[in-house]
Amino acid sequence: MTFEYGMEIPKVVALAERFIENFSIMLLLGIFFFRKCLWPTVQVKYEFASIIHLERIAVVLVLYAAILTGEVDGISLTKVIVGVLWLVFAFERPESALISNGGKAFLSVILMVILAIDNYQGRVDLESIAPLVIVAMSYCGQIIPLGGGLGLWLSGRSQSGLISTQLKSLTDRFMSWALFSLLFILFPELIALLQGQFSAIKLFLPLIIAVMVYSYPRSMQTIKQGILGLNISLLIFLIVYASILSVSSPSREVEPFYWHVMGTEAHMSLRVIHKTEQARLDTWLPIGMGKPVEAVAELSKAGVKVQVPFSFKEGGADPYGYEGFDKYTYLASGTYLDSPGIWTLSVTVKDIKGGVHVFKKKQMVY
Repeated sequence: MTFEYGMEIPKVVALAERFIENFSIMLLLGIFFFRKCLWPTVQVKYEFASIIHLERIAVVLVLYAAILTGEVDGISLTKVIVGVLWLVFAFERPESALISNGGKAFLSVILMVILAIDNYQGRVDLESIAPLVIVAMSYCGQIIPLGGGLGLWLSGRSQSGLISTQLKSLTDRFMSWALFSLLFILFPELIALLQGQFSAIKLFLPLIIAVMVYSYPRSMQTIKQGILGLNISLLIFLIVYASILSVSSPSREVEPFYWHVMGTEAHMSLRVIHKTEQARLDTWLPIGMGKPVEAVAELSKAGVKVQVPFSFKEGGADPYGYEGFDKYTYLASGTYLDSPGIWTLSVTVKDIKGGVHVFKKKQMVY
């Protein structure tokens, strides 16, 4: 698998699809955060039409992205249901605002969970709650300045406008939340740094936020819209750029493709080697349990599923592997993950005691 400067149309479409899928949820949650956590500080009964319209555009994008993938699974169906319900709430009447706000708050939690699961590189189960929380924290750290910055920028540019004291109050509130968001960005990146993986852009974000917050003159009764707008624009640009990188960066093991997951009851690694047209599945089960009753790998894209025909090669004690586990290897011939786009990978391993170990992830193929 090679990379060239010129990108083919299918690759561009796949990247755009994945970016819209992620960023639309971030935008929707960000605008909801602004409307419910920042806007009340100005103490006015109305909201600017531009902010309301942006929320509706974001929820339409969430729906569009969910339908565009062509996948029929639990996460995609949940996105569609959440999008439809949110769209209904987005056109609520003033007298039903309490119900719609409660509904949106509940739906936002679901979307945050989906965002974390969709971008978690590992098996999703009770043992992965802590890693999922860390992924969710990272996105919260981006959603707060994204939604708050966009909302503040639109409020400052609105034709009806806020009086200077109201805009100052709104900006003060945003700066406090922006400072708080540093925790959500730095903690996950610190964990990633300890694991030898980190994003330079996400590490640069806290610096921009800190400079913006500490250069902001809270003692002044008015604010300099030009400087504030420049800071917010830079901040939003970095968030968008980080989102693009997160969906466009290839995995460290580009050739061959490699995916490994460690669990408490089973481990798994999947390799797809394009040069030799071969796939390899390694599983580790507790010592003495014996080889898996079944080991299945399924690859799907745009609703089309391909099951890899693995056959057992060898297995048993693995003195150089994981302590307390035996290793079992399966091989298959053929070409897999051979077209660009977003693939869903699913590996299911069943042991002799009836245990079922499922590993899932999404993989961008270029």
